[in-house]
Amino acid sequence: MRKTYLSLIAALVFTSAAARAQSTPAPTTPTDAPTASTGTTPVTGETIKDRKDNQQDRITQGLDSGQLTASEAGKLETQEAGINKEEAGMREQDNGKLTAQDKTTLNSQLNVESEDIYADKHNDATQPPAKGEVNDRLENQQDRIATGVKDDKLTDTQVAKLETQEAGIDKEEVGMRTQDDGKLTAADKKLLNKQLNEESRRINRDERHTTHPKK
Repeated sequence: MRKTYLSLIAALVFTSAAARAQSTPAPTTPTDAPTASTGTTPVTGETIKDRKDNQQDRITQGLDSGQLTASEAGKLETQEAGINKEEAGMREQDNGKLTAQDKTTLNSQLNVESEDIYADKHNDATQPPAKGEVNDRLENQQDRIATGVKDDKLTDTQVAKLETQEAGIDKEEVGMRTQDDGKLTAADKKLLNKQLNEESRRINRDERHTTHPKK
């Protein structure tokens, strides 16, 4: 009798667990979930480069879609430039290489930035994607920098400087639009185009005078 009673209890528990499993939806992962590299994957100079490329693409996509405001993108670009500068400094101290501690530090910083990108893209602050010649040129130059990184035509030091300059132009445009109800005056466009011309020449010059660091 006791065995029968225990068997009945076990059957009820099993049936209840199965029912809960069927009624509870499986957790979903957002398509733009923040990426975090953990100890399961070895951190190398190449994986750090790939993560920086990916996060740059996410920032660009956020601007294009309107999920990121120009102000948010400018802060993220400055953050990205800071990571690039720190990596360049680390390499200068170790004959172009990254130590294990350097890789751990950079990877941790990229985890933080990845979380920041996700948070900014999913908060309430949005803006219509900016249009016009100036914004087309900004997007084009951002694409050129990203391509230069992927094709090893730009060093980390060069990218850090270019990203800082790009972020400065973005911020200046935001300030101009804030003062004129979201629009750019003729004088604003003239000044921004002059800065973009200088930035374009810097990208061309850097691509022609690149010395590749060791991984």
